[in-house]
Amino acid sequence: MHYRLRRSVATMTLATVFGVWLLRCLKTFVFAVLRNDQDATVPDPPSGALARRRVMRVSDSIDVARPAGDLYAMISDPTRMGEWSPENRGARILDPAADGEAYVGMRFQGRNLRNGARWVTLCTVTAADPAERFAFRVHAIGVKRPRLQAPNASWEYRFDALPDGGTRVTEEWTDDRTRWPRPAVEVFDRIVTRGTTFPDFQRRNIATTLAALKKVAEKS
Repeated sequence: MHYRLRRSVATMTLATVFGVWLLRCLKTFVFAVLRNDQDATVPDPPSGALARRRVMRVSDSIDVARPAGDLYAMISDPTRMGEWSPENRGARILDPAADGEAYVGMRFQGRNLRNGARWVTLCTVTAADPAERFAFRVHAIGVKRPRLQAPNASWEYRFDALPDGGTRVTEEWTDDRTRWPRPAVEVFDRIVTRGTTFPDFQRRNIATTLAALKKVAEKS
């Protein structure tokens, strides 16, 4: 009984220490953004916090038995992303071109679902090279509307033709939260991904996405 009590007290104390520290980090970060302060510092994390170097980019590739142009057409249509993404549930293009093709500067609003949580993002296309490359950046997020504007992530897809007529598709995620304090990122990521970091989480997501893309593409 006494052991359980001591253990409960110790757990509550540790949670309180991390909670206070995280609030201090987030408070510092928010005020830094409002002041546009590039040199803002945050409190050091409690002892034992992760200290490894932060990973800002992850990618993976898969070979698909379809021409590069076909795969580019699929990927560059954000409204179809929900067919192979484990999180995305579709998108609405805000300013479509007359010919329906993607173009640099095109904006779209994505719908997402993870562990029961729903949110929307505002994205802008940054590269649209048919049969070669498609990319976009996520720069606003919200529950029902993407009201919180801040760099979030960039996604890129590259298409390399193979000798057999197929295509090697590479998907790459880049963490654009460069102004987030690393300790706050570590804690935030483990909360929203239920125990891991976004690089590790996105590695699995990318592998899942590419496998599903291959399945859909080779069936059509």
